[in-house]
Amino acid sequence: MTTDQQDQALRFFNMTAKEWRRKAEGAIASKVNVVAERNATVLRVAAGRAAAGNPVTAFLDIGCGTGELVIAMAERCQKALGIDFASEMIALCNQTRGEKRLDNVSFATGSIFDHAFGEQTFDIISAMGLIEYVSVSELEKLAALCHRLLRPGGSLLVGSRNRLFNIFSLSAYTEMELDLETVTSLLRESTALAGIERSDAAIAACRALPGSYPSVSSHPITGIGVDTRHQYAPSELIHMFEIGGLTARGLFPIHFHGLCVPAAKSHRTLYVDIAAAINALAPTDHRLVPQASSFVLHFEKA
Repeated sequence: MTTDQQDQALRFFNMTAKEWRRKAEGAIASKVNVVAERNATVLRVAAGRAAAGNPVTAFLDIGCGTGELVIAMAERCQKALGIDFASEMIALCNQTRGEKRLDNVSFATGSIFDHAFGEQTFDIISAMGLIEYVSVSELEKLAALCHRLLRPGGSLLVGSRNRLFNIFSLSAYTEMELDLETVTSLLRESTALAGIERSDAAIAACRALPGSYPSVSSHPITGIGVDTRHQYAPSELIHMFEIGGLTARGLFPIHFHGLCVPAAKSHRTLYVDIAAAINALAPTDHRLVPQASSFVLHFEKA
């Protein structure tokens, strides 16, 4: 059974599947290609595993959208699977698979919780742009499911809307955090990330934080027709997924904002240029996370 939030998301993505593919392919020049930045993070982790003697043979993408990441990984591993609950997205995935004549990639429509995996396990599982549409209890279930599906030493990469960015955006989201009286806590986490150079030390600092902040049930408009799009600070996801048996290994900024949101709306070209420059120069520097609108966390299974 889906929630009202998930029904809204399903309607939105089925109606906008073709536009979503254009965004993912970078066809809309005035937009920062968040999908490409997230996908590049997964590909870097896969390359790092291969360089360390742990090549990826089986890959799973949860909430695969129009399938760009699954196709890219299929060209690098033996088997790749993408799952999405929007049938129009999966139709586009299968169209691309047919055009490229790839026989080691498959796509499935439905919920990750309902899919019959059998004995399948994976070296890498990615979930990009997914967790904002599931409840906290479902997110805990997702952590447990991914732990079960990962092979020992396997990697889980989770993309999230970044709650820390709310205090730098100077937008309606900043007003929301002021009303919730969470600004001091979010600033404390942001300062910890920005002030520590080594990634492992920054993750340790997040572990020492409370790992849970007051939240709301609906959010300001984001351009996607869904009332509730969950946000998390890195510490919140680290606490949640490590309880599920995974260990955080890396934290990466996605969609860096050099301008606050009101200024970015007036200076679109500058805003996009700054984001592209940062992504080219420092895509793995966790110190940039507080001023990025989303982030990717890399977890490993022992």
